Amino acid sequence: MGVGFFADGKKRFDDFIQQADDGPYYVHVLRTGESEVHRIQTDNLNKRPEDQTPLADYAHMQSMIQKRLDEAAYEPGHFEKVQWFAKYWTRCIPYGAPTFTSITGPGMYAPKWQTNAPPD
Repeated sequence: MGVGFFADGKKRFDDFIQQADDGPYYVHVLRTGESEVHRIQTDNLNKRPEDQTPLADYAHMQSMIQKRLDEAAYEPGHFEKVQWFAKYWTRCIPYGAPTFTSITGPGMYAPKWQTNAPPD
């Protein structure tokens, strides 16, 4: 394997590695979901409500994250991790479908969606 293999491999995976606001790098596990939800919502724009592709699976995942955040409120070490993931989800998964609501709780900010712009 030559150097080119590693350079090509790194380029292929760059979109899956991101740096957190607090410094460390992490694997962007929501990248595929982020793209899929955005594509579905874009496709749904010109469809009648009865013909729209549902986002029920993502809405269910979001409700599970909300549940975990609520449950962790009295365990500071665990809460910090769940809150980080909830904020990460909120930045990545576009909301706006009828089955989506904002994740709420201590330290959660109101999401502001702008194309390719980081949250405030």
